[in-house]
Amino acid sequence: MVLIKQIGEQQSLVKQSPLLDYSKGLQVSNRGISVPLYKFGHKNANSNENHGGCSGFTEEHSLIDTLLLAQWEDRAAKGLLSYDVTACETKIICGRSKFIAQFIEGWNSKHSLRHVGVKDLDPSKYKMMNLNREEVLFCVAESENMTYELISSATVLSKATLIIINENPIEYGHVFIIPSAVCGFHQLLDLNSLEVAARIAVHVNNCFFQIVYDSSAASTTGNYLHFEACYFANPLPVEMVPVIPVLGDWENIELKIFEIASYPIKGLVFKCKENFKLMVSLVAEVCSRLQDQDVPHKLLITDCGTKIFLFPQGQNEAMVQGFKTGSNPSAWECVGYFVFKTKLEFDQATEESILKRLTAASLNNENFQALKQLCCFLASKMLLA
Repeated sequence: MVLIKQIGEQQSLVKQSPLLDYSKGLQVSNRGISVPLYKFGHKNANSNENHGGCSGFTEEHSLIDTLLLAQWEDRAAKGLLSYDVTACETKIICGRSKFIAQFIEGWNSKHSLRHVGVKDLDPSKYKMMNLNREEVLFCVAESENMTYELISSATVLSKATLIIINENPIEYGHVFIIPSAVCGFHQLLDLNSLEVAARIAVHVNNCFFQIVYDSSAASTTGNYLHFEACYFANPLPVEMVPVIPVLGDWENIELKIFEIASYPIKGLVFKCKENFKLMVSLVAEVCSRLQDQDVPHKLLITDCGTKIFLFPQGQNEAMVQGFKTGSNPSAWECVGYFVFKTKLEFDQATEESILKRLTAASLNNENFQALKQLCCFLASKMLLA
């Protein structure tokens, strides 16, 4: 594990991805297809509107929430899913942590995004995403207007964010979110892509809607940066554990940073209801520093886009019953949701085995302390800017 370096004043904040110039590399092979297009609107991008978090269940669905659910259900009815995820057996594993286990027979954890094209490192070349019309539920893009809008049918744009159905879902409404404008040959998370994902959570405005990011998932998706999202009927296990304030006089500042307590894998929580862009900028910068040092990490965007969990990881080479050797937990596993593809694994899953797996992947104390110091330094600098 590389020790996280101390940061000096001379280092800049929130650098753009060096591969941003290669954004034209993401192209849909069926360029002529038309799908619904949701546009954010400038008013929502910079104001505090809709950034209040979830205060409870509401029967009124937002426009993009209704669109996502309708499109996903339409594709499910057309047989695009490998199985009926609502019929899969799910249970709470006995123990204090209340981890969630799900049995999906023969589940394929490899993502279904298909790519064709070159595999060398020549930046003048690119891969193409091979999609058919039915796989793309809709697109998301910026609007010239002040408020959000929905266009019922529009040609897929190279810079639009694609919302694509996951044919191997783990929960209702499981989709891929692909910020096309920042996708190149490599997978790098930057401020633009994280802001798009978080703004989608804000606009969906549904407490049951969760978004995750996995920095180590590049090998299974052709190196295209992506997020995953789906709906959960109940809070995820990690959302139920206590947190400890990290950043100074946290009650009197607009940005809050907490450490997750009493949880097997170390993590941080960033929360900001008054300044959405500040929170996203800080998390993007922290992830950039982790990327620079090859530290695997996962994100959970929750509470209608006002809260982001960060799970930095060490290298896990331990064999734990029911799990593969030498692999870090996925983003879904970090938040407490585990999928098993055999009934035996599902029946034998225990809290003890899961705790061992998550603990083995956790960042060590020295590096985690350095990460907390880095977060406080960056947050203080941004707050004073």
